[in-house]
Amino acid sequence: MGSNNTKINSRANAVATAWANLATGDSFAGLTLQQYTQLVSGLQSQSAHIQNVQAQYVGANKLNDEMHQRLNGSTQAVVNAVRADLAKHGPDSPLYKTMGYVPKSERASGLTRKATATATGTASVPAAAISGSVKV
Repeated sequence: MGSNNTKINSRANAVATAWANLATGDSFAGLTLQQYTQLVSGLQSQSAHIQNVQAQYVGANKLNDEMHQRLNGSTQAVVNAVRADLAKHGPDSPLYKTMGYVPKSERASGLTRKATATATGTASVPAAAISGSVKV
């Protein structure tokens, strides 16, 4: 679409130049040369306005990203300070959990014992799991 607009602008400028040089006093399509050049200059000022708004938008987005980065850093600093404050709070406190983090006492060990599949499609349980659960 931008390429098409560039062609339109270029062609309009060429028409205005030719009109001004060769037929200044004539009117075409119900427009005088002055009215036509006002249309061309109106479009140019609108395009300049759009470029200014786009620049402001880009600047506002950049500022927004920077503010998010600062907020994220501050949030991490606050959470780390709560974790480090062992006298009042710490990594196992209700405050830490309410902030959306998993307290140390509630963390899973990460150990998993997956059943192994056999050729018949049934799962077999590792011998270590059976010997630990059955008392003889």
